[in-house]
Amino acid sequence: MLFVERHPLEDFAAGFSAVAGVNHLAVPVRPAIFAVLSDISPALLDKVDFLPLSPGQWVAFSTELTPEALFALLRQASGPEVAVIAKSDAYAVLRLTGPHSRRLLNSALALDLHPDAFGAGQSACSLFHQVPVVLLARGGDGFDLLVPRSFAAYVYEEIMAAGRVHGLTAGFLA
Repeated sequence: MLFVERHPLEDFAAGFSAVAGVNHLAVPVRPAIFAVLSDISPALLDKVDFLPLSPGQWVAFSTELTPEALFALLRQASGPEVAVIAKSDAYAVLRLTGPHSRRLLNSALALDLHPDAFGAGQSACSLFHQVPVVLLARGGDGFDLLVPRSFAAYVYEEIMAAGRVHGLTAGFLA
């Protein structure tokens, strides 16, 4: 038996735009995602986003580092009492940018995404059309959604449908 690793949105690649529009949904090909159980100083690591889920529980992720590189950094920055659990194959990341990104997300999330209430670097766990997601405000009009892999196609289709009126484009982010 041959196992072939595929991205959950690979079937949509034919519809991806070669040029990013003003409103764009980028799909990182191989994000590095880990659950970190314990207290760790997020300031220790560059190129890594730390999203607090609960006291002592974080999601560490990067679209710039490989999962192996991020794991090595997390182990180096933490002690033996810290649990680091690989989640890269459990989630897909959708990066939405553009002047209408807040409006698109507000149509499906029960969060106040006004820049004064949900600014750069803030994160929240929420439901996107009943799908659990972790949302990170990137700054400006950019957001990352961590979506369970099995729901990635559904969330992608819902965002694209809501974004049609705004000329939303999509593409893989290498």
